[in-house]
Amino acid sequence: MPIALLLTTAATTVVGVAVLHTLRGLRRQVAALHAELAGGRPAGTRAVVPAARAASDTDEIRAAVAEALAEERERELAEARAFWAAQEARDGSDAPSSLLGLSEGDVYLPRQSDFAGLDHLEPVTEPGTEGEEYSGDSPELAAARRRHPSHPD
Repeated sequence: MPIALLLTTAATTVVGVAVLHTLRGLRRQVAALHAELAGGRPAGTRAVVPAARAASDTDEIRAAVAEALAEERERELAEARAFWAAQEARDGSDAPSSLLGLSEGDVYLPRQSDFAGLDHLEPVTEPGTEGEEYSGDSPELAAARRRHPSHPD
């Protein structure tokens, strides 16, 4: 047990010395960088903030940005027009020449065969005819018939 404690202490000491040696080297590098930066300018001078741009420079920049945005907008519109034209051409080749194969001036009138297979559907009734059917009923019974759709039957 004492040997394990001695080995652990020795290993910790070696790691500590390595860390101190590394930190000392880093401190020397930072000091060298500091001296190099300080040597580049005279003592007592501070960093100078650049002056604001002149109004003409600002106008030139705005004009250049506006021109670039206009070019980008034109390019995107051209791409969109090309996409729409390709889509219309594709849709036109897939579909008949016009809606339902009719010419532009013809009116579509359904034939009896167009309703084939729809016989099993309930006939459409006018909304006003339901009230006339039960006009002699009491108000409570009429209210029960007009029950909200969310109520179960």
